[in-house]
Amino acid sequence: MLKSLKEKGFILAIASTTNDHTIEHYKKNNQNIIQKANLTDIFSLIYSKGAVKELKPNPEIHYKILKELNIKPE
Repeated sequence: MLKSLKEKGFILAIASTTNDHTIEHYKKNNQNIIQKANLTDIFSLIYSKGAVKELKPNPEIHYKILKELNIKPE
């Protein structure tokens, strides 16, 4: 599904409460994830908890993604 959405022109992003180290591990070393959907190829942005001061459910990480992609919240 992720590959199909990317091929159709959707911009995909991850907003995660996972730490930066774990995200990097998934991107570089988790062969199961890499074979199914290489995170770097599929997602335009990947933000983890290190990118923000406030964690979910605070919307800070979502607003950061919208700003980075120059997309209005509406």
